[in-house]
Order: sequence, then C-alpha cells, then structure tokens
Amino acid sequence: MIRKARESGEPSYFNRAEEALQKALAIAPQNAGALRHLAYVFYSRHEFAPAAVQARRALEINSEDGDAYGILGDALLEVGRYAEAEAAYDHMVQLEQSLYSYSRLAGLKSTRGDSAGAIADLERAVALGKQQNSRARASPRAEWQLGMEHFAIGDLLKAESCYRQSLQTYPNYYRALAGMAQLRTAQKSYDEAIDFYQKAIAILPMPRLCRGAGRHLREDGARRASASTVCAGQRYIGRLNEINKVLYNRELAYFYADHDLKLNVGLELAQRELDYRRDIYAYDLLAWNLYKNGRLDEARAAIEEALKLGTKDAKLFFHAGMIYSSFGREGESYRISFSRTQHQSQFSSRL
Repeated sequence: MIRKARESGEPSYFNRAEEALQKALAIAPQNAGALRHLAYVFYSRHEFAPAAVQARRALEINSEDGDAYGILGDALLEVGRYAEAEAAYDHMVQLEQSLYSYSRLAGLKSTRGDSAGAIADLERAVALGKQQNSRARASPRAEWQLGMEHFAIGDLLKAESCYRQSLQTYPNYYRALAGMAQLRTAQKSYDEAIDFYQKAIAILPMPRLCRGAGRHLREDGARRASASTVCAGQRYIGRLNEINKVLYNRELAYFYADHDLKLNVGLELAQRELDYRRDIYAYDLLAWNLYKNGRLDEARAAIEEALKLGTKDAKLFFHAGMIYSSFGREGESYRISFSRTQHQSQFSSRL
C-alpha cells in the first residue's frame, strides 16, 4: 500500500496502509517495525507531528533502529526544527553508514546552502547503495537528488548524467523525468522539455509539473490540444486536496500566486501552511503570497525568515528580489537578483 501511494500520489493508499498497521499494533503493540512504518505513513501524508511521535515510540522499543531516526529527522526537518533534525540524522549515521543516512544528511546540508557538502554526501550515498545492494527504490531517488544539486550550481552536464542514471536504475521515475524537463528548459530545448513534463505528469500530476508543462504548451499553438492533459492534472490535484487538506497546500498556494489566480485563497493556504510547518519554504510561500496580495511589509519580514539559512535556491532569490524592489531597496534587490543571475549565467556557460 505504501509503495502504491508513493507511485500514484493517491492519499487513500496511505489511509489503507495506516489501517493495516494499526491492526498489527493492536495485536503486537511493541512492534517497533510497525511503529516505524506508521511514522512513515504519517510523514508521507505531511502529518509531521504524529510522524515524530510514532518514530520516537519505535526508538523507545529499539534504540538501534537507524531508519526510525531517519524518519524522525525527516519529520523535524519539514517543520523547520533543523538542529533537532541534524541530531536525529547524526544518530542514524552512527548506527548505519548507508545510502539512506547520507542522502538525508545531504538534504539538510543543501537547505543550509552547503552545495559541496551535499554533493559529497550524495556521491557517498549512491556508492554505498551500489555496494550494499540497497532496495531499488532508494538508489534512483539519490541519483535524482544528486542531479538536482548539480543543476542548482549550474553543472548541466553532470545533472543530466545523474538524471539518466536514475532513469536507468528505475525507468520512468517521475522525479528524474521532471528533472530532465527542467534541464531541457534551461537549455531552451522546449519540445523535449514538454515531452519530459508530459511523461512525468502521466505518472504523477503534481501542480509544479503541470505548471512547467502548461507554460510551454500555452506558448506552442501546435501543441495546444495537449494542454488538456495539464488541465486534467490540475483538476486531479484539486480532488486529491479535498481528500487530504494538508498534502498539497504548498503546491496549490505557489500555483495560485505564480498565476495570479485566487490570490485570497492562496494566501489562506500559505498562512495555514506556516501554522503547520515553519521551515524556510513555508516562509517563502507566505512571503510570495503576501506580496501578490499587496501586503508588502509582511512579505518582507517573511522572506527574510526564508533566507536566513543561506539556501541556494533561485526561486527564493527571485521572490526576495521582487519583494525588496517594491520598496525601492535597490541594493538589496540587486544583491538578491545578482545571486539569481549568477545561477542563470552558470547554466548558459555550460550549454
């Protein structure tokens, strides 16, 4: 059930997995493995507080369970408790030096702006995965993650190599397909970008994928008929959001703000997201929606929270530049915009 949910994006599969795990725990309450899997179900549904509770329950029974520390760290990371997440990941690494532990450390380092450290940990993770013959689903994710890190610093050749390795390990992995679409967009190979987007959307129609494909389809009259695929994907996400009121709030709020649609609804979703998750992207989401709603002072305060860790993300820089420029703070706007331009010029120099 958990695997099916991950592949389809259908939250009801997680609900069925929870039912099965709860029945197992009713029979054997001290089953640490069942508690860990239950924590993963909660985490996957973006119920981070219950996920942390179940992971800690699993660790009370088995303090040597590295995977439970990993899920605990994931849940803490998603709500902005970065120091606690780091401690959980450190415990995991002490217990097991594996693909799973190092890929998690890499995610934290990336959030803190340490691209070189993230790449080193991901390379170690991929190598360990091959040595230890880790489960097939984990290796392509780490390879995709490594591709994303290379893309973020403008190394398109290495990014493409990683994405292709991910697709070789697991054909039609939607994250790697989306990565290739983003990469082809940076290279201005728009027809190929559309093809990759559509392949990814056919597997899992996430709003950000629909947004990327839709932008190109609207500009390409010859492909206008294919835009119905994107619209169908957006409607699908809307239906999923009715099932799970938390899972897609962030995606939808970004979508509304980017397209100047339902701005009051997007702001409400963004505020709800910050109440639930206080990571840097929750602050960025709120800042962008406040900006689009004309609440500039609040937007500036929120974007400064989003930038506090030094994360190297062009989206954060762009949002910050737009917000600061609305105040006429040319120095601040220039600094942020220059950082973003550096990323873009790196992309161009490697084409």
